This record gives sequence, C-alpha cells and structure tokens, in this order.
Amino acid sequence: MALEHPPYSDEEKKKIGWVNKDVGWVQAAYAEIHRWNSTPHAQQIHCLLLYRWTSDEWAIEHLGEIHKDFRKALDHDYRWRR
Repeated sequence: MALEHPPYSDEEKKKIGWVNKDVGWVQAAYAEIHRWNSTPHAQQIHCLLLYRWTSDEWAIEHLGEIHKDFRKALDHDYRWRR
C-alpha cells in the first residue's frame, strides 16, 4: 500500500503503490539477503527485483527517494558466495 497507516476510509483502501520516502526498507531487504547468503550451505539468492520501473501505480521511475534508498544499498557491494 501507498499508505503509511491502516486505511481510514474506503477511498484510502484504493490507494496502492510506493511511498516516495527513503525509510531504509530497500537497504534492509538487501541486508537480509546478504545475511542469508552469508549462511553456510544456504541456497544463494542472486536477485531482488524491486517491482517495477514503469507502467502502473507501482512504478518507481520517478520516485527519487526510493532510488536514494536503493543506491545506499548498493554502497555495501553485497556479493553471493562462489
């Protein structure tokens, strides 16, 4: 949901999509994958796909705060085991 609280009305229930705020959850998601991938003998996760770039209410193309959160995650240079 695009809301940061439970919906207060039927109109709010219809609001979906990304909230354009850098709250760190993209970084947290990548950190969790890194933690998992650092676990010996765990099947490696090779991709986290942020849905989606264009075309619907979940598009992140113009959401600079989400991009900022993503770039901060990339700063860690996470790698999977070989």
